[in-house]
Amino acid sequence: VCGRERAVATCFAAGMKPTCQTYVLSWHSRPLTLLKFNREGDMLFSCGKDGVISCGYAHNGERLGTYDGHNGAVFAIDITFDCRYLVSVSADSTMRFWKVETGEELWKEQHGGICKFVEWCQHPTNQINLASCSDRFGSGENQSPNKIVVWEFDYDRYPDEPLTKRLQIDDDLPMKCAKIGWGPFDQSIVSIHDEGTAFVWCAKTGRELKVLKAHNAPLTGLQFTADRTIMITCSKDQTVKLWQTKDWKEIRKHKADRPINDASLSPMYDSQDPTKRKYHLLFGGGQEARDVTTTAGAEGKFEAVFFNIVFEEEVGCIKGHFSPINTVAWLPDGSGFATGAEEGNIRVHHFDQEYWTRKYE
Repeated sequence: VCGRERAVATCFAAGMKPTCQTYVLSWHSRPLTLLKFNREGDMLFSCGKDGVISCGYAHNGERLGTYDGHNGAVFAIDITFDCRYLVSVSADSTMRFWKVETGEELWKEQHGGICKFVEWCQHPTNQINLASCSDRFGSGENQSPNKIVVWEFDYDRYPDEPLTKRLQIDDDLPMKCAKIGWGPFDQSIVSIHDEGTAFVWCAKTGRELKVLKAHNAPLTGLQFTADRTIMITCSKDQTVKLWQTKDWKEIRKHKADRPINDASLSPMYDSQDPTKRKYHLLFGGGQEARDVTTTAGAEGKFEAVFFNIVFEEEVGCIKGHFSPINTVAWLPDGSGFATGAEEGNIRVHHFDQEYWTRKYE
């Protein structure tokens, strides 16, 4: 399940060809939907449309096991900071909680509708709240609306009934959500939508706080920096935007040459060590999956691309996938990254020491 190779980054600056250690992981048989590293960066978690949730070592790609139970595509997963609990949502309309260490399923909740995304809150010492979203399903009295739900999961205190619904946003939700995420200090929740808009909601009352006309096409990606001060969105309109979350103002915009499915800012953008600071925005996407069979890999633009948000120029790209990249994730220390694509492969890249030199700023 693991292939090892040397990947060459095609850099736009003359004469620069850095290498990185790359592992190609065949953990899934269908498209990847999400990749997550734990907080320490030693474990990689993945999920895909084959209904499989996988866990393995980040440093060599060895798979340790899977979390089995879902009967449909798994669209999202998240892990607590202490790496004790994993939550997953699926097309089978369930949200499930797992013990990370053993793979034991602790709780299953019928969410209603296709569950699209889930995320734990960011409280460093009391991470018991989480938010999820699902699409409308059914009709008449049995209809489940488009909704965002805030839950409390406290398995340590209430192992028999650990899950409690704290808030549901449905009537005020104008359309189905693609993804959601917690804002700064867990005071707000952001939702992105196919109409190109992003909404900011109060996490306590469900009141609408802000509407952002973010993009001109469906939003596909939503990520934050670790301190939640910067939000990154991307879209099929071929743009990536950075927003400051204190006032939800756009601070950077990059126009690419391909539809973008996911984007993430290097965790080293604000490093305390100036020699380690990297202002690199990583993104991936490419031609629509339905058209891949008629297009060569180079024309499909399936590379992982690096963009410097200060100099506002592309630094380089790394090839390897032969279908659209669906998800990207940085290692927490910025020493590498992982990408997951439509063909079902994961590529984990570890940078060589040369990456930290000044010529790759």
